[in-house]
Amino acid sequence: MLRWLLFVVVAGQWVADSPYLAKVFTLGGVTLAFAIIAYGFAASALPVWLLLAPRDYLSAFIKPARFFPWPLEFCWCALKF
Repeated sequence: MLRWLLFVVVAGQWVADSPYLAKVFTLGGVTLAFAIIAYGFAASALPVWLLLAPRDYLSAFIKPARFFPWPLEFCWCALKF
C-alpha cells in the first residue's frame, strides 16, 4: 500500500509537469465549487445501500488481488536477502 502511495505522489509531479495533463486536471474555482455541490447533493440524496454497492463490488476484487501476491513477495524477499 505504501508503494502505491509513493508512486501516486511521484506520478502527481509528472502530471503537473506535463503541459496537456496539467490543463486537464487543473480546475477553476467555479468548476471546483460546482463539482463539490454536485457531490454533496449526490451523497445526501442517494440511499446508502446504493452508494456502498460499488465499494463492496470493487473490494471483492481488490482484496484477493492484494492478498494473493504476498507469498510471491515473501519468497522474492527471502531469496534477495
